[in-house]
Amino acid sequence: RYDPDSGHDSGAEDTTVEAPPPYAFLTIGMGKILLSHGSALTSRDPNGCTVPLPPRLGVCLDYEQGKVSFYDAVSFRELWECGVDCSGPVCPAFCFIGGG
Repeated sequence: RYDPDSGHDSGAEDTTVEAPPPYAFLTIGMGKILLSHGSALTSRDPNGCTVPLPPRLGVCLDYEQGKVSFYDAVSFRELWECGVDCSGPVCPAFCFIGGG
């Protein structure tokens, strides 16, 4: 999606479309969820950067709206939502690093 500078001053490189990324990235560690790109709806942290990790975490993709939501699957409270690019196929992927 990135076109490098062509080397001439046509101005074509300056035209950017603010499209959502083709992924949603959620960081979990030390019993908390780090919300690096938004504020938590249920955060008790004064900076709004973390929420406690629920016993079960749910993920919901709204393909038509281009949004993915992460929620507490026990209480069904939304923890975080972000826009994603759904203009093509959407494939879920999960990466677990470390113990636990």
